[in-house]
Amino acid sequence: MGYDFDAIIIGSGAGGGTIAHTLAKAGKRVLLVERGPRFSDVEAFQDEQRMLIDKEAFDDRQIQVNGRSAQLHIAGILGGGTSLYGGVLMRPSPYDFHPGKFYDQWLPRHLWDWPIAYDDMAPYFDQAEILFGVAGDKPHKMLNIG
Repeated sequence: MGYDFDAIIIGSGAGGGTIAHTLAKAGKRVLLVERGPRFSDVEAFQDEQRMLIDKEAFDDRQIQVNGRSAQLHIAGILGGGTSLYGGVLMRPSPYDFHPGKFYDQWLPRHLWDWPIAYDDMAPYFDQAEILFGVAGDKPHKMLNIG
């Protein structure tokens, strides 16, 4: 028996979950693949010991990048980091698209400016704020629906 999907998405975090939702809402057949389990222990989410110290819902790991060790703090559960992030989505500032103005001494020149402008992304920020039910900057402030 075979399966037929319009899209196969790996990971159910902010990116994967959002695109899966968008495609499914548009009538597409979507397979969402997640390596982590469904973590539905509501009490654990309210227990700092279990979440921050015991890291019950995390899949932390050490990786090597350019010969340097780095610690990843990732959620190894259905929903990825969006299951743990606390519901905070901050709209970037137009200045964030030009980090070279502030961090030129730390960034290589080719990273000083993004190849896309804030105004190009603003309509997508609006859509994300509506989808996730968060308040945007004026004049896009939404009512608290949570």
